[in-house]
Amino acid sequence: MTKRPKKPKFTRLIMLSGGIDSTFLLAQALRETEDLVLVHHVHLINLEGRHRAEAHACKKIVEYCRRNYRDFVYTESTVDRSGLYAMGYDVITVASEAGIAATNHLLETGGMADFWMLGFNLEEAHDAEEENDEVGLSASGDQAAQRPATNRLPYILAAIAATCFPNAPPKYLRPILQPKRELMDYMGQDLVDLCWTCRRPVRTDQGFHECGECKTCKLMISIRDNKS
Repeated sequence: MTKRPKKPKFTRLIMLSGGIDSTFLLAQALRETEDLVLVHHVHLINLEGRHRAEAHACKKIVEYCRRNYRDFVYTESTVDRSGLYAMGYDVITVASEAGIAATNHLLETGGMADFWMLGFNLEEAHDAEEENDEVGLSASGDQAAQRPATNRLPYILAAIAATCFPNAPPKYLRPILQPKRELMDYMGQDLVDLCWTCRRPVRTDQGFHECGECKTCKLMISIRDNKS
């Protein structure tokens, strides 16, 4: 008798940036669950200029995970703010696009995702809910860190709710926070090497290089130094 494939227990939407944290969530979901996995990448075009590096990383990550784990649904969208000083908060923009991705799945299949996820690590988890100093520039060119610190979580949840309206949004499932080194160990070096980890890439004739100065670069330098 032919064995019927198990019906997925849940449908989860993972927002893939091309970085280690969200790639870990994807690998973990594919390896440890039988959920239907939806993956969405936002080409976020702004003054930081990392969208091409992230897009290249996502392409390689998607290919790797399909080849080594199992298949999943992959979609993309683009938000272009290249002509603006104001960039907003990446995580709120991504949450807004998560609602579009979830609604798209609903329209295509008749079913809404059960929950959605953003990637974070223990060292940078505060970026989910509090201000950080690399979210962009004000109209005058001053760092946005000059604004008062804010709790972003209510706005994250409001953003996905707005773009899912009039349907109820998926539930936000927070990841269990782990040190970035542990996420990398779980993923394995081959997958880690496909990820992009710099907020302000330097473009050269050979492609993109890490700036070495942003928060994520400094964290990665520390992790690599401690391993060696």
